[in-house]
Amino acid sequence: MNTGASGFDLSEAETRVRQMQTKLYQWSTNDNKRVFSNLYNLVYDPAFLQVAWARVRGNRGARTPGVDGVSPSSIKNPNEFLCELGRSLKQRKFTHPS
Repeated sequence: MNTGASGFDLSEAETRVRQMQTKLYQWSTNDNKRVFSNLYNLVYDPAFLQVAWARVRGNRGARTPGVDGVSPSSIKNPNEFLCELGRSLKQRKFTHPS
């Protein structure tokens, strides 16, 4: 699945995510005093969002609504959804309905 926003397909997104996970792991094991103070940028990274979406959309609960009352299978335009989600997260304006 290509979200369009990221400019790469799912395989490329998975590779990018795995590379970052590997770097974080290596940094943490090489320096046990290292502090990771800014990981939030990974939350809205297009590759991370794309991989997360593929996992959520592909699991058994994809037809079950989340805390926002929306089920992943009901989202008709994932490209638009992920773009807006990423933008909202980056601006720290994301909220879910209470």
